Amino acid sequence: MKNWMGIMGGSRGRIHQKIEGSLADVAMFMKPTLIILDAVRILIDNGPQGGSLSDVKQLNTIVAGKDQVAVDAFGATLFGLKGKNIGSVVAGHKAGLGVMDLSKVKIKRISV
Repeated sequence: MKNWMGIMGGSRGRIHQKIEGSLADVAMFMKPTLIILDAVRILIDNGPQGGSLSDVKQLNTIVAGKDQVAVDAFGATLFGLKGKNIGSVVAGHKAGLGVMDLSKVKIKRISV
C-alpha cells in the first residue's frame, strides 16, 4: 500500500507524520483489481536513498494478488517480518481493506 504514495502530488513528506493511517486512507480510495509486488531485488538496508549493492538481496520473486493488505503482508515476510509488524498493513486490515493473516489466504507458488 505504501506505493500509493506515488500517485500523490505536492509535499508527500507530510504523510509520514501519520503514515499508517494515511496509507490506509489512500488505499480506501484506490480500489485495485490486481496488485503486483516486484521483489526480484529488494533493498534490505540503508534505504530508500542510500546504500550500496551489498544492501540488495536478489529474490527473483514476483507477488500478485487481489488483496492489497495480503500482498503487503506477504511482502513483509520477504524481510523476515509479519504483516502485524507493519503499521499500514494493520491499519488496512482494521479498515476492512483486506486480510493480513496469511493463513487465511490461498498462496500459490509457481517456479518459472
